[in-house]
Amino acid sequence: MNGWTSAATVVLGGGLGAALWGVTTGPPRRRVVAQDLSTALACPGLLLLSQAYDRPSYVDLGLVLALLGPVGTLVFARLLADELAEDPPRAWGATWAVAGLGAAAVIALCLATGPGRAMVKLLVIGALLIGGNIVASRALSGGFRGCAVADALIVVALLLVAAAATAAVTTRDPVRQALVLAVLGVVLAVLFTVLQAPDVGLSQLAVGSALTPLLLMLTVRKVRRRGRDEEDGR
Repeated sequence: MNGWTSAATVVLGGGLGAALWGVTTGPPRRRVVAQDLSTALACPGLLLLSQAYDRPSYVDLGLVLALLGPVGTLVFARLLADELAEDPPRAWGATWAVAGLGAAAVIALCLATGPGRAMVKLLVIGALLIGGNIVASRALSGGFRGCAVADALIVVALLLVAAAATAAVTTRDPVRQALVLAVLGVVLAVLFTVLQAPDVGLSQLAVGSALTPLLLMLTVRKVRRRGRDEEDGR
């Protein structure tokens, strides 16, 4: 077990364990704060595991979590607005502590990887993680009320759709593009749900994030297999 594995174990075991305790006990204000912090803790844990196991794919999981985690918290803030208005959460200390932990993990990984595309991706994840955590905590504490919460949700969902669509267009490898399309389908489903169209979101989730990427992956696999068979026949 190296230092990266030990750090990931502490973050995931201790942080998510405390978050699980907060989600299962106490008033609603503690539960929503613990849910918000659980995603903010899982993301740096995945980043540390990517370095410990030398698995760059774990960084992609962290990116998806940094994108979708705050959106889920904003949805909870919208649905539980009445309950939270009576007893609003006050957890800015925990929010800044978790944000500092995420920043420290990103900085350490940037120093370990060195300049390059991997560092740029880590910096983007760090910005999304810290910014999203602060925005979500502000929404939970009553910083956005009424229609402002809905507006914030729509703006965040639209930005996520734009980012995922841009990534899908710029990705050249068909296999990676299928994975990006799956993420785009999930983000579009979130957007439709925020716009009060959950039935459309469910259809998008089934078709856009499951069926279409699966068909694309099967097609790529068949084409590549046929190409190998033709080469062997020669």
